Amino acid sequence: MARGNPVKTYIEGLDERLHGGVPHGHAVLIAGSPGTMKSTLAYYILFHNARADRKEGIYITFEQPKDSLIAQMNALGLTYDTVKDYLTILDMATMRGEIDDFGVKTTWVQMAQQSIKDTYERHGADLIAFDSLGIFQLVAGLDQPRAQLYQFLKRIKGMGATSFWISEMDQDTRKYARWDEDFMMDGVVHINQQQRRDTDFEFWMRVVKMRGIAHEKNFLSLSFGPNGFSVSKIITDEKLK
Repeated sequence: MARGNPVKTYIEGLDERLHGGVPHGHAVLIAGSPGTMKSTLAYYILFHNARADRKEGIYITFEQPKDSLIAQMNALGLTYDTVKDYLTILDMATMRGEIDDFGVKTTWVQMAQQSIKDTYERHGADLIAFDSLGIFQLVAGLDQPRAQLYQFLKRIKGMGATSFWISEMDQDTRKYARWDEDFMMDGVVHINQQQRRDTDFEFWMRVVKMRGIAHEKNFLSLSFGPNGFSVSKIITDEKLK
């Protein structure tokens, strides 16, 4: 497993703004309202690090079954078969259904931790993605969520991997995560949808924080096309006229 160098996001226009990428070992929250391509962004980072740099990745899905996730990403040109030797998808969504069938909800957190640990020991990991925090919190039934999530995050950081944690924001809230998990993270990336003129919408991205890096904090326009994700300065409505 590679150590020390920044982890490239492979988002055109972003890595240079982060002076090479995300600092190795950081835990980064990717927060946004529904439909803002958070899962795609996290998968995209792991996918391109696997394909270009042969970095080992684990994508942990707590909500979407593995087959569905692969089909969705394949349709976007992120073909799983090209990186399957380096990118492992841990299907906790299916496991959750099996656990619920047996009514063993009290062991969910322990089983999740053990599954992640076993996968890490078999394959190793330079990068880990968690999709998503909200579903994990919902099914885990944490009685002390802040303390328990802190301990969970601490265990993952102890593996030495750079990690990305997806957080679903309510449409009208400014909170990046339900239990203020953003304060535990080394970095926070916020994505939202902005209406342009009467009928047009676009994605805006902002690096809210990234410890250890002097970076700009303005919103950038985020787009996804045949060549992947890219960010650029926002063109105001006045300039569009």
